[in-house]
Amino acid sequence: MDKNKNVPVAASNSAQLPETELNIEIGAMDLCFSGTRAALVAEGLIPDGFEWPEGRKSAWWKSEKQEFQLWRIRPPGHKGTLRTWQTCDWWHVRVRLLNGPSWEDLLIQQKVAEIARLKWQFSAAGARATHDMIRRMDAAAADGEFQAFKALLPGLSGKPKGRSAKAAAQS
Repeated sequence: MDKNKNVPVAASNSAQLPETELNIEIGAMDLCFSGTRAALVAEGLIPDGFEWPEGRKSAWWKSEKQEFQLWRIRPPGHKGTLRTWQTCDWWHVRVRLLNGPSWEDLLIQQKVAEIARLKWQFSAAGARATHDMIRRMDAAAADGEFQAFKALLPGLSGKPKGRSAKAAAQS
């Protein structure tokens, strides 16, 4: 079968996947899209004249500011072996900025932000903010009207729903 035409779906459970479903994962350094060939093309991720890889092979290409990698992945809910899904129409595209920050740069930025947060937390201003928050929490716990209002809200009442395990065992 021509590799640029429709790829047959190897297993019946993956044939039930919607053709327009597209899953998007946002990472620290990249965006990942998973979906059918039609969904990826409709999203504008695949260039014109693109030659789709066969089996487990992957394809790389670049645009002006981005780098793309495409490969076939196991469809959601598919329970077969690699051989049963390596011809399925379910693809993964990773998009990464060219000349973007490296993992090392991102890790350093995170650590610098964490140190700044810790410095503030242990400063006089941070101690005041913590003290004020605890004072507000104590005032809310002592406020009878607020506690009565909370008791009306499902999930905040603190009362277990249904019978307890002990009561169920006794009956």
